[in-house]
Amino acid sequence: MNLLFVYRRDIHEDDSGAARTIILRENFLVKQPDVNVFCTFRHLSTVDSKIVECPLNNLTAQNLQYLIGEKNIDVLCVPEGEHLIHEAKKAVEGTKCKIVSELHSKPGYALDSLISSIKSRMRYGTTYMVRLKAVIQYLFFPLIKIKEEKKAKVMNRSACLYSDKFILLSPSYINSFSDLYKVATDKMEAIGNPLSFKKSATQYEIANKEKEILIVSRFEESQKRISMAIIAWSKIENLYPEWNLKIVGSGNDEDMYRNLVDKLNLKHVHFEGWQSPERYYEKASIFLMTSSIEGWPMTVLEAQQKGCIPIVMDSFSAIHDIIESGYNGIIVNNGSINEMVDAIQYLISNPQMCYLMAKNAVESTDRFSAEIIGHKWLSLYRSLL
Repeated sequence: MNLLFVYRRDIHEDDSGAARTIILRENFLVKQPDVNVFCTFRHLSTVDSKIVECPLNNLTAQNLQYLIGEKNIDVLCVPEGEHLIHEAKKAVEGTKCKIVSELHSKPGYALDSLISSIKSRMRYGTTYMVRLKAVIQYLFFPLIKIKEEKKAKVMNRSACLYSDKFILLSPSYINSFSDLYKVATDKMEAIGNPLSFKKSATQYEIANKEKEILIVSRFEESQKRISMAIIAWSKIENLYPEWNLKIVGSGNDEDMYRNLVDKLNLKHVHFEGWQSPERYYEKASIFLMTSSIEGWPMTVLEAQQKGCIPIVMDSFSAIHDIIESGYNGIIVNNGSINEMVDAIQYLISNPQMCYLMAKNAVESTDRFSAEIIGHKWLSLYRSLL
């Protein structure tokens, strides 16, 4: 079986959750004796040497069709389904090649992202004109919404209708996608993301965690809302002088976050820059996520795998596939800084419960191993032959 992965850019395992899941899947699949893996992009981090890179600087249907013929491709794998489905559809015309496309976020994410971005710029815009433009966009948002909804409907309906299989991240997304974009569910399946790391935390490592709270995120306020986590920490920093908040990541809003830390006069917040996060998960006791938009967050699974208890705002339904609140993490109401503060204090003040919850978190990730998730993809691809 020959698979061709299509993506609009080169990828590194640490540059996004989507990139990491693609690499994990490629590495698993290429180890199967009857599978060859090709891709139209370069890998900027180490991958299995058997993966064949066929970089396309111009990602056209014609170039894709040439590769499909030359490499005798059976399945065209399109993680960015809504963006590349038309090229994919044209590329497979006259061939036996099947299309499997995906949505790597929750249904309706584009519109949610837009309104979140507008609100963020209204509040944190660096200049008066930026804030004024955001206010105008907010006032006219009902009209903007109509336009964007039409655009999203066309893109997402096409991705599903023109694919042989259309993959979402959670079973809870299937009906919501169908309802939102008025398309049947017969082509849809749900496959979550796999674990990132080869090694899970041991009981000894869990018992010897440091007094650290961790955020691992792209610095983009409109989607990640890191300001909420900083404000939550500001309410209790003085109560726990031995604890520190470490923030791993980078992005356009870094200056805004640093300014907020200075404004709140916080002394125990550390910006670590863009790093491979594994060693931070290994040390930290608690992980915070305040995102307004997620599909299936790799960072939550990564935290659980390393015994770092996630406290997550309830902004996307797939979080309930990952966390059983109070057992292997804590889910708080979306946007509730006070509930996040209460959850942090509960864990800090109850070390025995913290240990048990961390232990449960590690054990609960076994169902998302790269092997288990990889076999789901392998079975899906083989079912199309």
